[in-house]
Amino acid sequence: MDTQKIEKVSHSKALIAAIAAVSCLVIYILACVMSPVTWSPDSSKIALLVTPPGDNPDVFAIFTYDIATGKHLLLDKAQKDGVLSVPSWSPDGKWVAYCKIEPTKEESESSPQVNKKTADELFSEEDKTLIPFLWEIVKEKMSEEDVETFDVKLIVVRPNGQDKKVLRTMKWAGDEDSRVRIILAQPQWSPDSSHIFYARSFDDGEVYYIAGLNLSTDKAEALMFSSIGTPAVSPDGKWVASLLSPNGSDEALLAVAQVDGGEYKYYRLDLKIDKEQMFFITLMWSPDSKRILIAPNEQLCVVNAMTGQVRKYRDPDPEHIAYGIFSPQGDKLYYLAGYEKEDPNSDKEKINLISMNLEDSKTQVVFEVSKVPDIEGPGRFSISPNGKMVLLRCVMKDKAGGEKSVLLFWDGKKHKIVETGPWLAEIFPEAGN
Repeated sequence: MDTQKIEKVSHSKALIAAIAAVSCLVIYILACVMSPVTWSPDSSKIALLVTPPGDNPDVFAIFTYDIATGKHLLLDKAQKDGVLSVPSWSPDGKWVAYCKIEPTKEESESSPQVNKKTADELFSEEDKTLIPFLWEIVKEKMSEEDVETFDVKLIVVRPNGQDKKVLRTMKWAGDEDSRVRIILAQPQWSPDSSHIFYARSFDDGEVYYIAGLNLSTDKAEALMFSSIGTPAVSPDGKWVASLLSPNGSDEALLAVAQVDGGEYKYYRLDLKIDKEQMFFITLMWSPDSKRILIAPNEQLCVVNAMTGQVRKYRDPDPEHIAYGIFSPQGDKLYYLAGYEKEDPNSDKEKINLISMNLEDSKTQVVFEVSKVPDIEGPGRFSISPNGKMVLLRCVMKDKAGGEKSVLLFWDGKKHKIVETGPWLAEIFPEAGN
C-alpha cells in the first residue's frame, strides 16, 4: 500500500470532530454562527443550527445540507421567544435529535412563568441513580422557592424532515438568559443509538443535571449534576462525563458516571474556570474511553478517567490556542494556534492547526488556516467521518462590509463556499442575509 496515501488519510482522520473557537469569538458562539455541525455517519450530509450573525439571535432554524447536490432541507424553525439547540445526528443515521423551546401564547407575551410547585416537574425522570438523598435535598430546596420555568422539548426527526417525535417535554428553571443557553445544550447519542443524553437546568441556569433516556423503554435516569449543557459520552458507551463548579465558584470538578449507575467519580482538577466560561467548555473522550480532554484558558488538560490523574500541556509559542481534540489513535492532540502578527499594520492573523505528541509534547504544523481568504476569525473545524472532507464554519465579509455566515468545504483538491444566510431568508424574509 502507498505510504504517502496512508499518511494523507491519517492526517485527514486526525481532524475528525475537530472544533475550535478562540475566546474572542464567544460572542459568535452565543449567536450560534459558530455552533458545531453534526455529520451523517456516511459523510454525505451535515445537520446544523443556523441563525443570523450577531449577539442577539431572534430566529433559529435547523437544516440538513447535502454536500454532493448542494441542496438544503429545513427540519425545524423557531422565532420570537422560541429557541433551538444544536442538533445531533444519531450514529445509525436514522434520526436527528435536538431541544426546542416553543413557548405558549402566554409565555410569548410575558416573562417565564413563576411557579412554586416545580420540584417534581424539574426532576421528572423515573430513576435517579446519583445518591438518592442528594436529589431529595435539592428537591426540598427547590420546593421552598419561587422558580421561573419554561418548557423544553426533546425532539427527534428523520433526516428527510418526516416522522418528527417529541420524546419528552421538560421543565427548565431559569430566566431569559437561560433560555438562550439552550442553544448549546446539545443532546448526545450513545454509540449504538439506543440512548439520548441531555441536560436540564434547575437553578436559574447556573446548575444543570445530566439524564439519559432509554429509547426502547421510554424511561429516563438522572445521572449527575453539571455546570455545562452538553455531556460527553465515552466511545464504548459505558460512561458519561461532565464538569461541575461547586457553589458557583471558579473551581472545576470532573464528574464521571457509569451509564448503568454502577459507579461515580469526582476529580478535583486544579483548574480555575470562570463560571460564565464553564458553559462553553466541551469535553472529549479519547478513543479508548480511558482519558478525557478539557481545554480551558489556553490549556490542554488530559485526565485519566479511571484514576483522576491530570496532565497539563502548554504550547509557549502561540499567543492564543483554541479548544483541542484527540487524534483518532489517542496519541496526539490537535488545536488551533493564533500567533502575534508579524506586521502590526496587517489585519491578517496567523492561525495554524497544530498537532502535539502526548508522549513528548513535540508540536508540528498540520496546515496554515490563515491562508483561507477573508475569514473573520478562525472559525470551527470538523471533518467527515470518512476523513475525506474538511469543513470550516466561519464568518466572512460581504462586498458591503457586512458579515455573512458561511461553510467552507475542502476535499484536499478544491474548496467551495456555501452561504447559510439565504437559507434563513427563504423561511424568515425579515432575517435577510
